[in-house]
Parts: sequence; C-alpha cells; structure tokens
Amino acid sequence: MNQHVKAEGIRSQTFRCHLLLKFIGRFNITLHTKPID
Repeated sequence: MNQHVKAEGIRSQTFRCHLLLKFIGRFNITLHTKPID
C-alpha cells in the first residue's frame, strides 16, 4: 500500500515537472521569436 502511494507521488511529480518544462519551453520560444523592445 505504502509503495503504491509512493509510486503515485513520484508519477505525479514527474508529470508536474514535464508540464513545467513544456511551459518553460513554450515561454522560451516566445521570448526568442519575439523582438524585445
């Protein structure tokens, strides 16, 4: 039971990290394509 909960937590953590990386990547793309005034 404990191991299952641990695995779920790790999975949700990796998912959150994945979303964050995706978000940062998109943000970086907009930064690079947009000319800074």
